Amino acid sequence: MDSVSNGELFSAILSSNILTSYQSIDHELAVLLETPNHCNIHYPRNHVTAGQILTIFRQRLDFMLSSRIYLNLESTKQLIGFIEENMESQLYYVTFNCEKQHYDVCCGLTGEQLQVICVMTGGHIPDELFGESSQ
Repeated sequence: MDSVSNGELFSAILSSNILTSYQSIDHELAVLLETPNHCNIHYPRNHVTAGQILTIFRQRLDFMLSSRIYLNLESTKQLIGFIEENMESQLYYVTFNCEKQHYDVCCGLTGEQLQVICVMTGGHIPDELFGESSQ
């Protein structure tokens, strides 16, 4: 498997139930999860090899800990753990962009297996920052 389709990413995310706890507090997210082609779901155009970003996420974790930033702390630790064990894997980020909040779901492809790793949250991302639609 050289790349992953949007449908495969969407299906893996749904079947993992990783967004279930967020759906109960964000009705808009529940609506986005009804169809894989919703305009506020942004799929990656390309993947990144895990080993290429390990240093960045280690630096981010160090900064978060030293600054006592706890938002996405556990997700960052999960992602680093995945990368350390799967340096050659491909990473894909799917963004569910709701009115007040966004949810980045990180998925990793190791060989033929697609794994949903973690969710990172933040405020709404303005549409113009996404560029052209990746649908």
